[in-house]
Amino acid sequence: MRHFILTLIILAGISVLAVLVAGLEGRLRVSMMGFDIAADLPVAVGVLLLAAFGLIILVLSAHFLWHMPARLQARRDMARQRMGTQALAEALMALARGDADGARAGVDLARRKLPHEPLPLLVAAQTDLLSGDARAAEDKYRAMAHDAQNPALSKLGLEGLFYLARMHNPSEAEALAQRALALDGKTKWALEGLMALAVQNGDWEAGERWLRQWARSGAGRKKIQARKAVMLAAAAQALAREDSVEARRLALKKAEQASAAAPDLVPATALKAQLQARAGNHRKARKTLRDAWARQPHPQLGEAWLAAHADQPAASRLRLAAHMVRGHDAHIEAHIFRARVACSARRYSFARKLLEPYLDAPDRRLCQLMADIETAEGNEAPARVWLDKARHAPLEAGWTAHGLRLDDWQALCPVTGALGGVVWQAGVPENAADAVLPSPAHAGAATQGESSGETSGETSGETVQEKMLPLA
Repeated sequence: MRHFILTLIILAGISVLAVLVAGLEGRLRVSMMGFDIAADLPVAVGVLLLAAFGLIILVLSAHFLWHMPARLQARRDMARQRMGTQALAEALMALARGDADGARAGVDLARRKLPHEPLPLLVAAQTDLLSGDARAAEDKYRAMAHDAQNPALSKLGLEGLFYLARMHNPSEAEALAQRALALDGKTKWALEGLMALAVQNGDWEAGERWLRQWARSGAGRKKIQARKAVMLAAAAQALAREDSVEARRLALKKAEQASAAAPDLVPATALKAQLQARAGNHRKARKTLRDAWARQPHPQLGEAWLAAHADQPAASRLRLAAHMVRGHDAHIEAHIFRARVACSARRYSFARKLLEPYLDAPDRRLCQLMADIETAEGNEAPARVWLDKARHAPLEAGWTAHGLRLDDWQALCPVTGALGGVVWQAGVPENAADAVLPSPAHAGAATQGESSGETSGETSGETVQEKMLPLA
């Protein structure tokens, strides 16, 4: 509609101009180089207007033809960009669903259509990792890392090489992270990777040094406190395993600092209570566990309580357990904890009564506990029924690391190597992922160049295969 109105306005303007020119009076006479040209004024003005219009058309046509190759090239580039972007999107979707062949087909097309873009090369390296060709992925990362003209691409290459080297060559991984910091002193992955390597090697001083630099890079206070607590808890775990009074004293100090930095870090609080009880401070241990339970009922707190009160009389344990869960006595964890205490005191009927409200849809832990109760009472047939239910019951909540179920908490995620990557989570099946890194405890105990053959991420006695997780 607007084009129609604009056309009418232009036609009306031309008509008005033609009427004005036709109404002009007089004659125009031009003498030049012996020629004498004379014409009516309206005719002369009309000729001049037509000549000007023709000149404009000629200039615009020349401009259009001059720039036509560039326009055609731009259109071809846009079409290539669209095809490359679409192929890259398909490759990423194939990576997400674990289709290495589909990802490689998409990334090959993307690299042909986008030869100067860094992302297709990165996705190609990830595709090689997914298909198990770590050497090809390393070659691509090295090509990216040696691109001196593109610092961002170089840092991406260094990051890929870091995650590959971290499995088998921590010293090379540390050197790669240092190179990234030389390019940019606030590189997040390099600082976090160096902190994780320090924890893995048991170098607590280096870990604290990198933590301070990471804090100066702009990390939030809450994140800093959480990482500090995880690092302190890891140090406390390592010291608690040493058989010396001084080591246990330092372990208790580290555990207290970790618990103060992050009160919701249950493993640090549980370790603190266990070390307090081991040092003979049973009253402090009970208060530590009681305060932590008031904040967040947790099975690991119950485990620490049972370990700290193993030498107490049965009647005392029952009384202290009831006092422990006061304020959260209706919580399912309170019932399970008191049932375990009752079982240790041979009060099986009381334990069964505590668990009855949750037996309509029990998880594996409840089924196994009921099987233990029936076995202790000599009821073999009901015990076998509960054991059969346990095989088909859903798993209880537990410590998990990117799909890998762990027997206990640890500072480093055994799948990604991230510091603080182990979380308490429900609904995760066993062996949903494979571990690629050893437990910090094993790594810290091993000498340089040695490798441990065990990880704390193994569940049910199964050996997990080493497999590099693609970069997130």
